Amino acid sequence: MRKCRFFYNEVLTLGYYKILSFEDSHHIINVIKLNINEIIYLFNNFGNEYKCKLVSIKFNRACVEVVESIINYDNDFLKINLFQSVPKNKYMDSILRKSVELGIYSISPVLSERSLFNISDYNFKLKRWNKIIRSSLSQSGSFRYPLIFNPIKLFDITKNKNLSNNFNVLLDVNCSSSLIFPKEKNFINLINGPEGGFSSNEIDFLYKNNFLGLNLGKRILRTDTSFVSSVSILNYFYNNKVI
Repeated sequence: MRKCRFFYNEVLTLGYYKILSFEDSHHIINVIKLNINEIIYLFNNFGNEYKCKLVSIKFNRACVEVVESIINYDNDFLKINLFQSVPKNKYMDSILRKSVELGIYSISPVLSERSLFNISDYNFKLKRWNKIIRSSLSQSGSFRYPLIFNPIKLFDITKNKNLSNNFNVLLDVNCSSSLIFPKEKNFINLINGPEGGFSSNEIDFLYKNNFLGLNLGKRILRTDTSFVSSVSILNYFYNNKVI
């Protein structure tokens, strides 16, 4: 049986009893159907994981006891902030799931000419996005909960303080120059376009504002595929100290 993990963003102590949420309780009782004294794991965004024993089920709520505290450290050298031009829901959902699996540090939704995003729906979407992230964290074994910043218009991107003194990368299928990864940089801003890509005006703007182009090859990749490919490359080079 695979390890059953649930996100609980608090610091717990040994012997602590915790009544789980209705959603997590439903999963434990009706989906994976655990029995009393079986083990689950709670984890938070501070690098802590807690081995817990299921001690009771009352009124459709599961109660667990913390029996062991485990500290996990994030040893990744690289931190990536993803500027993602918001695509259709199914592609954005995929990008969020893969962001967790690949250890993305933070996500900045971008509003570009071809974005499919209504700013009035942001609060609803943010709840959905966080739910997807929590589910992916539980499944992947990761402890890094990516920060989600407020949406920003592409032409306002220069207001982001993270751009200065960091390595800024634009995924551009038409880029012909080679990209040299700087060894001393461990924070990268990666900007990924929507379906159909960025407009020529947007690409020119990004190049004029210290973004460097990264070409992933001749094939035209979907926005969720290009993101996975580029982050995998960056993780390999930086976290394995290949450069």
